[in-house]
Amino acid sequence: MSLFNPFGIGLSALRAFRLGLDATGYNIANATTPGFSRRRVSLSSLYDPAAGGMVQAGFGVRAEVSRVRDPFLDFAVRREMTRLGADDSRAQMLGVLEPVFGPVDSAPLQQALSRFFGAADGLSANPENLSVRTEFTAAAGQLAATIRNTAGQIDAAREEIDGRVVETVGQVNDLLDRIARLNDQVVAQEAGGAEAANLRDERGQLLDQLARLVPARVVIDEQGIANVYLTDSGDALVTAAGARPLELGVDSAGMHRVLARRASAGLDVTDQLRGQGKLGGLIESRDVHVAAYRTELDRFAATLVSEVNARHTAGFDLDGNAGLALFEPDPPGAGTASTITVNAGIAADPRLVAAAGVAGAPGDNRAALELAGLRGLGLSGLDGSSLNGFLSEMIADVGRDVAAASTERDASAAVVEAFEARRAEASGVSLDEEAANLVLWQRSYEAAARFLQTMDEVIQVALQLGR
Repeated sequence: MSLFNPFGIGLSALRAFRLGLDATGYNIANATTPGFSRRRVSLSSLYDPAAGGMVQAGFGVRAEVSRVRDPFLDFAVRREMTRLGADDSRAQMLGVLEPVFGPVDSAPLQQALSRFFGAADGLSANPENLSVRTEFTAAAGQLAATIRNTAGQIDAAREEIDGRVVETVGQVNDLLDRIARLNDQVVAQEAGGAEAANLRDERGQLLDQLARLVPARVVIDEQGIANVYLTDSGDALVTAAGARPLELGVDSAGMHRVLARRASAGLDVTDQLRGQGKLGGLIESRDVHVAAYRTELDRFAATLVSEVNARHTAGFDLDGNAGLALFEPDPPGAGTASTITVNAGIAADPRLVAAAGVAGAPGDNRAALELAGLRGLGLSGLDGSSLNGFLSEMIADVGRDVAAASTERDASAAVVEAFEARRAEASGVSLDEEAANLVLWQRSYEAAARFLQTMDEVIQVALQLGR
């Protein structure tokens, strides 16, 4: 063994333990930094493999700093973040719609329908009274206006959600571009053999954000590149070649569709995204829930028009003429809720209200009784429900959907929190542990320094003996 080998051992120990001190200090400094992964110093002995079976003390210690990360926990957290993103956006969007319908017992639609049937009751009691007839046409007009207003609010909500779809696609593409740039930086920095820990931490945070927006599968290859794919379709979003942003198209209804880039064309992945991540939650809210509410409102409006007009046209007005259609359009077509109005002629002249069941009998009220009887009558157009019952159930469905979405969001948030806590235990910084490590590295450094001092004294004695 060389006379100066102990100095090499001591020097390597000083460097290793100093690195341990630096890493511990770095961990403590970043204990509250979001996305930071704890740095761990690994030690291994240095020896001379050419020494064979010769007795030797070795050549010191090698220290390497690595980033502590559990890929499984990253996968689990991101999977649950995708679910939370969908639940959260769905709860938000449905929450915006809830005030449009209001509580079942005081919803604007319910109140307008009740006023209409109340006016029909009044008409049946005083079929010849012009002020009662005027009140009836006013109540019909208010009901039609309330239906139109509700339809408009639902359409506006759907357009708002569609705008958020476009906005979210932009956010996704921005993240993809940033992840691709970090991939290049990681490869460049790790070309010399060192781990680009800070860049990997930053990229990990971006991948977490991406998982909240879309269902993404991440594969880290041997070069350290994070390859990102859509979970269901398998379409690549980020590869070694760079980012492949999502694209947008427009369907026949004017709603945006999401396209994944494949060669020179885009593949529509809107339906595959539905219900996954914030983007999928928005798509589901727009194309499933809100669209269903609009369809049900149209169904209610169309049935109202058909049933009321059938009874009104079977009656006779104050002058003995056959009744006209009270609501327009007649017959009802697609999107009735946004077009329903009261016949302008009847609204202008209440004498045209057909309350009588026979011609030439102004005091007869049989047609008015038929109109008033619609309140609780089961109708085939509403699957046997009455107008009032169908409306109550539709409004209650909105409330149930909002409550269910909120419950699912809270449950998803709790799961994400639990997995994030487990990931923090594995990759985060424990100040208690770092304090213990600090003492360990400090004492080790002091011992290495003492070893060098001792070896210096030994060599000085040896040199003096050799004179």
